[in-house]
Amino acid sequence: MARFAERFKIESSRLTGWDYSDKGVYFITICTQYQNNFLGKIVDGKMIYKVAGEMCKAELLKTFELRKNLKLIAWVIMPNHVHVLFSVGDFPVETRCNASLPGDSNGVRVISNYRNHPGFFERLNMKSNEEVPKVIREFKGAVKRETNKQKLFFVWQDRYYDE
Repeated sequence: MARFAERFKIESSRLTGWDYSDKGVYFITICTQYQNNFLGKIVDGKMIYKVAGEMCKAELLKTFELRKNLKLIAWVIMPNHVHVLFSVGDFPVETRCNASLPGDSNGVRVISNYRNHPGFFERLNMKSNEEVPKVIREFKGAVKRETNKQKLFFVWQDRYYDE
């Protein structure tokens, strides 16, 4: 089984060799844990949002409003998953943080058996800075934080699907 950054053994569901910061159109599906209907229910063919579904909708719209290099094309929230179709523009992508190397000017000391592997931090940082995974991670985190504030039980599935 392939390893990511010489550490993780879970096979990636991402397209090998594709840079998920590249300009293009992405279709993403994000599911709730065990396909629980946390987001709402369908009544007479219409989606009726639960509180978590309303929070999900608000965070989804906010996510694409804040990121000027992304364009939301279409979206739908279902009882147990979210479909999002969006494009990544050719604008420069600003990253908020980088992995720290041992002994850098910040004095950060990384305690890991993997830190001595050549390119470990570069590969780890490269993956975390790709635009699509970063946006999905931040969106899922924002929804989870909002549901936590309301003391709602809500869990996303660990991964997401891209087409």
